[in-house]
Amino acid sequence: CHMVVEMCDIDNRELVLLVGKGMVETVVSHDIIGRLMIQCARQPGLAQILEQILGFEGDEFYIKEWPCLVGKTFVEACFLFETAIPVGVKPANPVK
Repeated sequence: CHMVVEMCDIDNRELVLLVGKGMVETVVSHDIIGRLMIQCARQPGLAQILEQILGFEGDEFYIKEWPCLVGKTFVEACFLFETAIPVGVKPANPVK
């Protein structure tokens, strides 16, 4: 079992990681937002790119299984969609 935990206080991160015994990822949303704001200030155009990727207008994420992709590499899958960009999940311990 793998868990992602959203935390309000980064000071508690080490305790959560200790209790989670390697099965927990922590996310501190205000820390991520702060870093993104600084990065957007340093790199003109980044805010627009993030808005397009993460915003609620226009493009969307669709979660679906595609049987025709079984046995294909991620690179091969990328070339099978003309108007889409595949997003994958790489498990920590892939099943062989």
